[in-house]
Order: sequence, then C-alpha cells, then structure tokens
Amino acid sequence: MKGQIKMDLSSIPRAKTEKKYISRKWKQALQDYCDKESLTTGSTTGYCVCGYMEYCDLCEGSDKDLPCVKAILELAKKKKFKINDKDYNFEKLLEDL
Repeated sequence: MKGQIKMDLSSIPRAKTEKKYISRKWKQALQDYCDKESLTTGSTTGYCVCGYMEYCDLCEGSDKDLPCVKAILELAKKKKFKINDKDYNFEKLLEDL
C-alpha cells in the first residue's frame, strides 16, 4: 500500500449516470410515441406523420436508430428550445416546438 492512492468511489456523483439512463429512456419513449402516431393516423395530419412535420427536413432517414428523436432534438437545438426529459407529454412538446 505504500505509494498507492486510495480512491473512494462513493464521492463520485451518481446524478450524471442516472441522467443518461433517463434521457435514453425518454428518447425511446418519444420514438415509440412517434411510431405509434405515424401508424395510427395514416394521413398527412397529426403529430409524427413521416415527411410532413417541420423536423422531418432534418431527418437522416428512417433506417437509422431513433430518426424522429434525433430530428426533433436537432430542431430544438436550432430554435434554442429547452426540452424537459422528465415530461412524457409528447403531444404538448411537439405543439410547443
């Protein structure tokens, strides 16, 4: 033990790792919402109808992982819109965006 440094892992804050998990969970829930809305509406109206929303211009293609979420986050960044990833009311989020 001579010359070694003791590390106490309890001093490392857990909030950052929990934030990533919540954010990942929120992103998957938003993509699930978009997929469900796209399938149930089946028209050019409503939220998350592929190709007809403002954020669809930023989409990299539906073959990528979480395409709607990435496009929505990119649009929010351009508009400097703060997204609360604890709020699961996606319809209100898309209205405000």
